Amino acid sequence: MKRITAVFLAALMLLTFMPLSAVVSAAADSVLGDKNASPAFTMDITAPKNYVAGQKITVTVTVNNITPKTGLQHVSGGLYFNTDVLGFDFEMRENKKLDGAMTPLYEWEDFTKLAIDSNGKWYISIEAVTAGREDTATGKYVFSNLKSDGKLVFKINFLAKKDASGDALVYIPHSTVKGGFFAPDTFKHTAYVGNGSKLSIPKGTSGDTYEEPDKDSQEPSKVPAKPSGILAPSCDAANLGTENESPAFTLDVTAPKNYVAGQKVTVAVTVNNIKAETGLQHVCGHLYFDTDVLGFDFELRKDKKLENTMHTYNEWENASKLAVDSKGKWYIVVDALTSGYEDEATGGYKYTNLTKDGKLAFCFTFVAKKDAVKNAVVYIPHSTVSGDYYKPDTYEHIVYKGNGSGVVMSKGTSANVGNTNGIGDVNGNGGIDSMDYLYLKRSYFSQYPLSDISVGDIDRDGEITSMDYLYLKRVYFSQYVIR
Repeated sequence: MKRITAVFLAALMLLTFMPLSAVVSAAADSVLGDKNASPAFTMDITAPKNYVAGQKITVTVTVNNITPKTGLQHVSGGLYFNTDVLGFDFEMRENKKLDGAMTPLYEWEDFTKLAIDSNGKWYISIEAVTAGREDTATGKYVFSNLKSDGKLVFKINFLAKKDASGDALVYIPHSTVKGGFFAPDTFKHTAYVGNGSKLSIPKGTSGDTYEEPDKDSQEPSKVPAKPSGILAPSCDAANLGTENESPAFTLDVTAPKNYVAGQKVTVAVTVNNIKAETGLQHVCGHLYFDTDVLGFDFELRKDKKLENTMHTYNEWENASKLAVDSKGKWYIVVDALTSGYEDEATGGYKYTNLTKDGKLAFCFTFVAKKDAVKNAVVYIPHSTVSGDYYKPDTYEHIVYKGNGSGVVMSKGTSANVGNTNGIGDVNGNGGIDSMDYLYLKRSYFSQYPLSDISVGDIDRDGEITSMDYLYLKRVYFSQYVIR
């Protein structure tokens, strides 16, 4: 990665952390507390004019004044609400992740979840981080794809209680508003603070609307190319065959640029473009691999099931296994299906709990053979990619086609990313890969237990936070070294 010059960095740091607005001293607000004197950003609340008992109401939190040239690497604030008026269409649970709260922005990831403070008060921890990336076209470091308005937008969907009366109070205390910036060349972490806001929403008999923030600022930007320097190059078309026309989805293969003889290497397969509303009920593809280069820490056996290779999704079941084709070539059947279930509350039929990005993710851990010398090719031919959808009301069966992909890993003398004393190897496979930071993110939301907290405590502050995830993701992309 090209290093940012000291002069350029100094200019960026000055621009990023200088006070963005003058703050006039004032008496502390009884709810918000004392304002921070030189806020780097603000978290502003907007909502409809009224709430209606028994109906949903959306509260919007806009993070303003993020410097668009660099982006804040971490923003957080605690959105408090009175629980005698507001709740949700689900049972409240500490550390429950609130999916889809943040308007998607490439490189920014949403960590918003429910929490309880030391006084027993419920609040929503509004939080987002980004690891940034190097722009291979310019050689400069890019931290976000925020537009010129410098905003992040979060939408929280509450449900007003049927017996609610009085105003619905939502507020973000100034003391909870924090952020942090990570300098990639010096590994320096700079913390800064911001200010919150509050809003009182009266009870009404019908919902009133309000003017949303500028829609242009909420639209996802075009996704730039994947980071270079760590991902293996694509394999040639000879392995993949002829593409299917109008594919319903794709199976995208990613892997480290190098493998090391005798060591483990993880290959990821992402199923893209699954319809979020219903989901494909069955997806399948054949992941071929070079058996004179790659194997496993167990003996190859036909129909051996590969456990725990798919990210857990409600109702989706992993059926991946080893197989041999008619020519004697080994491959992995990347296979998942779901039967769906009936929602007793609504009577409607549900198929998945996939997030809005419509993806399934698999990771397969190979072991490179000790005597391996040539490139390791892993690929999914287009002809093997298929899917099925079943309509429970009409019994109609629909078949889909998709396209595959492949990568080539060259032999290396050392792994792409470092590992010190096992720190960061969350899944315990002997190296740091994309699964590690994904598992660490799940651990933050209490969805994945860590047998040893120190393995995920990258900044060594004694607890698992979103900053640990930020650092670990940087390690994976060779932008940070665990010390």
